[in-house]
Amino acid sequence: MVMPHGKKWSKYNYNVEVDGKLVIFNGLYRHLLVIDKKTFKEIDNILTNTLTNNKGFDDKLREKIEYLTRLNIIIDDYIDEALMAKFLINRWKYTTGVFSLFISYTSACNLSCRYCYQDNSKNSSYLSEKKWNILYDFIESKISRDDTKSLSIALFGGEPLLNYKVLLKSVKDIKSLEHIGVSSDITLITNGTLLNKNIAEELFPYMDAFQITIDGTKESHDRLRPYKNGFGTYDVILSNLIENLEELENKVQIRSNIDESNYQDVIKLLDELSSLGLQDRIRSYDAVAIYASQKMVKSKGFEHLITPNKVKLVIEVLKYATKKGFKISKGFVNALCIGSLMNGFAVDENLNIYKCPGFYYDIPDGYIDHNGKLIITNNRFYKFVLEESACFGTCEFAPICYGGCKWMRGSKKIHCPKPVFIPYLSELIKYYAISNYPEEIR
Repeated sequence: MVMPHGKKWSKYNYNVEVDGKLVIFNGLYRHLLVIDKKTFKEIDNILTNTLTNNKGFDDKLREKIEYLTRLNIIIDDYIDEALMAKFLINRWKYTTGVFSLFISYTSACNLSCRYCYQDNSKNSSYLSEKKWNILYDFIESKISRDDTKSLSIALFGGEPLLNYKVLLKSVKDIKSLEHIGVSSDITLITNGTLLNKNIAEELFPYMDAFQITIDGTKESHDRLRPYKNGFGTYDVILSNLIENLEELENKVQIRSNIDESNYQDVIKLLDELSSLGLQDRIRSYDAVAIYASQKMVKSKGFEHLITPNKVKLVIEVLKYATKKGFKISKGFVNALCIGSLMNGFAVDENLNIYKCPGFYYDIPDGYIDHNGKLIITNNRFYKFVLEESACFGTCEFAPICYGGCKWMRGSKKIHCPKPVFIPYLSELIKYYAISNYPEEIR
């Protein structure tokens, strides 16, 4: 039997020991594998030529090496992974097979969140049915011209359900494209206050996910996310969630925004949600650090509120969520951001387009005219797509952050998350693996 010389572990593997087993996550291809340490050591010995003969190298071990090679966790020794990574990133950036779109249905919101990052908008505006039809014509023509096969759509605001009539029409229109072979993944980002039973039942056939924010127990959440009149929103959100579990089951993603003021209350929230059995009925739970607003990023020059201490608190919350049986999201990996995609952007209610939703209501990058044609008016649109981070060829974490957020960096050349994020990467992978693959970990 021939030894598999000329192969190596991918440098983009992140190995984490969990309960006596090894979790290998490949940041470039997004593959995650649980393997026992004995098998890992045997394979490692072979790859590093520690074994000088074929003794103990059986068919089962060879099959495992071949399987790991198919996952690109093991690669051919001659491969320059930095070049391969750049190639793959560019393939994703310039594909026309997928079209990604953030759609803002209104800049209006019925809440007055203490930390809201969207503070560029001065007036409330709504996406009209007429303008939706223009946008839909643009989507259809783009599909036809580019042979697009998949749509990734985020329904955004303000609070998008304030414009429910147009929103409902739009998701029906988007899902109707399935008859010409175009699939779609639609996520509604909502505060949950308007998601009553009638709306949930109507939307369910067309939605793939509902993201709802709850920032702790009643006292903490109501302090951070009140109605504009100051009254709390916790009770109505939880009531809507419980009432609609049958319609929304396994489509709900609960998110908590965290800082030092509400961290302990978010832990208590997980106890409350667990007592209601939600850990078995929602798709995932996620926690993120509260970050700077649009005006703060612009005035400061970069995002400055995410600190190592906040990230540590997020880790503690995710650890506790895992303990309570919730599946946590893969928040330690950023998809290639919409700002980098040739075939993606955010659009507001007036059909102005922005390379990233972080720039909503600031200087747009273009617009969609009354004929459904995309007009680019800002060179930032091209710069963001063509830009290649200088760290990409040298940093082993580049495939999971792509040089950091283009909006959060403000006027800086790069927004490197390494100092505040990477020290906790092993723990993030650990809790993701335990919560999503408990049988493999045991």
